[in-house]
This record gives sequence, C-alpha cells and structure tokens, in this order.
Amino acid sequence: MALPVGPEAERGWKDVYVTGHREVDMPRPEEDAPPRIVVGVDGSPHADKALAWAVRQARLTGARLEVVLAVEVPRTLHEAVRFDPFEGAAKVLDAGIDRAVGPDGGVTVVPKVLARDPANALLDLSEGADLLVVGSRGLGTFEGALLGSVSRRCAQHAPCPVVVIRSDEPEREKGTAPAREG
Repeated sequence: MALPVGPEAERGWKDVYVTGHREVDMPRPEEDAPPRIVVGVDGSPHADKALAWAVRQARLTGARLEVVLAVEVPRTLHEAVRFDPFEGAAKVLDAGIDRAVGPDGGVTVVPKVLARDPANALLDLSEGADLLVVGSRGLGTFEGALLGSVSRRCAQHAPCPVVVIRSDEPEREKGTAPAREG
C-alpha cells in the first residue's frame, strides 16, 4: 500500500504493485494543483467584502477557494451546555458564498465550518496556501480597533501572503449586531 497524493488522496488508499525499480522525474503534486486561496468569514460586512475580493481573485487565477468560518467554543461548562458551534454557522457561510459567487459560478469553493479559535484555524489552514484573505475587522467585541485581532494575527504569523480587505461599511452602533440572513 502507498499513501496517495493529489487526486488519489481524496479517493483513499490504493494498491500499488512494484515490479522493478527505475528513477522517474515526477512533478510534485502541488505543482499541478490549482492555486489555493483561504478566506476567513464570520458574517460581518468586512468578511463579506473579503470573500467577494477572494472570489474575483480566484476567477482571475483559477484558484480553489477554501472559505472558513471558525467558531470559538466556550471555555466554561455552563456556556458549553447551551452552545452549539454549528447552529446557524453553515447558513451564514452558505449565504455569504452565494452572495459572493453569484449565479455565474466559475469558482471551486470548499466551505469549512470549524469549532476553533478563528485566528489559529486560519493560520493552520493557510499552511501551503498561496494566499490568505481576511476582512480588516469581524464581529469581535472591540469596535474601535483599526485592525481586528484575527486579521492582525494572520497578517503577523501566516506562512503565506495575506490580503486584508477593508470595508467601506459605516460603523454600527455599539451593542447592535449586523443584519444576517437565515
């Protein structure tokens, strides 16, 4: 048995029979793969604009998009009992993708909902990516920040180039949530 790479990896293990030995120049799987863009979303206007930018970039470059919505799991048992990290997250993710991609399609999108710290999730998933795209701020609690904590951590620590997209959305009043579909 051999560990498959590239398209074979998605199909699982495959039997390989060796009848001799010969050196062959084989292209590395990542050289044949389309570029990979990881984009972080959270339903905020900044994230929506980042996703729209990433879709345009994917169309220009033929890249595959991995659209990630990471939900931080509560730290206390009391919070965890009442918390379903996936409740509504898939709807927010799908609605954002539908708005950004539109009816034209033409982009390969891999949606991912994760129960993890958003910055760590994006940093891990950006390993081997060609680009990481984030909005300048998300739905965090510190409204006055010019750059959100997730986007700042990604810009400082990502193993690939990072694009931080600023939204022209007006500031919302403190204590109000943005309108969401679903």
